[in-house]
Amino acid sequence: MASAPEFIGSSLKPPPLHRALLGGSALLTVEGFVLDQGMLAFLVAAGVLLIGVPRTFLLQRFAPVRRARLRNSAIYLVAVALAFIVIATNNRIARNRAEMLVTAIESWHRKHQRYPESLEEIVPDFIPNVPLAKYNFGFNQFVYSRNEGDATLYYVAVPPFGRPFYDFASREWKYLD
Repeated sequence: MASAPEFIGSSLKPPPLHRALLGGSALLTVEGFVLDQGMLAFLVAAGVLLIGVPRTFLLQRFAPVRRARLRNSAIYLVAVALAFIVIATNNRIARNRAEMLVTAIESWHRKHQRYPESLEEIVPDFIPNVPLAKYNFGFNQFVYSRNEGDATLYYVAVPPFGRPFYDFASREWKYLD
C-alpha cells in the first residue's frame, strides 16, 4: 500500500491543508489586528514567491505534491493580501474619524474661543463619543494635546512611527515621522 511516492528511502507527504489555513489565519490576525505594519506579511509573501514557489517547480522531488504545495502557497498569499486590505481599511477608518474629530474640535473652538482641554470635553455636544482610531489591539487611540492657543490631534498609521497629525494653527495634516 503506497500512499506517497518514495525517494531515496523516504516518503514525501503532501503538505496538510489545515496547517496552511491555520498559518494564514494566524498571519491575518497578527498582522491585521496586532502589528498593523505590513512587514510580517511582506516577508511571508517574499518567502512564498522567492523561495516556496520556485522550489516547488524546480525540484523534481516535489513533483508528486506540487498541487498541494501550490494550494498552500496560494492560501498564504491570500492571507497576505487580506492583511494588507485590513491595514489599509483601518487607516482609512482612522483618517475619516480624525477628520470628524477635527471638525468637532474646530466647532468647539468657534463656540468657546479656545481649544478644549481634552477630547472628552467635546462630548456629547459636538460628537456622541470619542471613537477609537482603528479596529486593532494596539495604537488604536487618538492623541490630542493643547498648548497656548494651539492644539494637535494625531493617530498612529504605521506603528511605531508613521503618525499623521493635524495642526490646528495651520489647519493642515502633517507627519511627525
